[in-house]
Amino acid sequence: MIERRSRPLNSLSASFAAVIALFAWGGLASSEAADRSSSAKQSATNYQSAAQAQADDYSTVPLLSPVDCPDLPRYTGKQKFIGGTCSPRRKGGKSYIQRFAAQEEAATVSNWYKSALQASGQWKIFKERGNNIMASHAKGHECFVFFYGNPEKNERCRYTLRVFIHD
Repeated sequence: MIERRSRPLNSLSASFAAVIALFAWGGLASSEAADRSSSAKQSATNYQSAAQAQADDYSTVPLLSPVDCPDLPRYTGKQKFIGGTCSPRRKGGKSYIQRFAAQEEAATVSNWYKSALQASGQWKIFKERGNNIMASHAKGHECFVFFYGNPEKNERCRYTLRVFIHD
């Protein structure tokens, strides 16, 4: 029985690139072929780094408690934090998604946010649909309040507060 050794994919790719380089540049000295192989490896590494960096831009971190977002009024009614996430390295700033269950009706919570955002003088509501609100801040921040799902016992509504904080 023949025993096989497995090699990591990167070393196989590098070996393959070196073999191709030798055949493609048959008249070149081996050091020149090695330089080209090294260049091919660096290009692959740069690509992987760029792909990883892009993936990191959209990575999320779970929130264990509500976060006070700059320039955004915090709801003063009775509510409980259900959960959320933060995308700390989103291009241009941070993104927060927080879910709450409130003891007030959706219309009451929505009206509170409309009044508080408008009273600040910095937020402009640019879209309303039912109780849902979309607003933008003078500094470029964005806020979305969306109501969803069926509330559980002792709840009147559930909503998501999605905020993008511009750097």
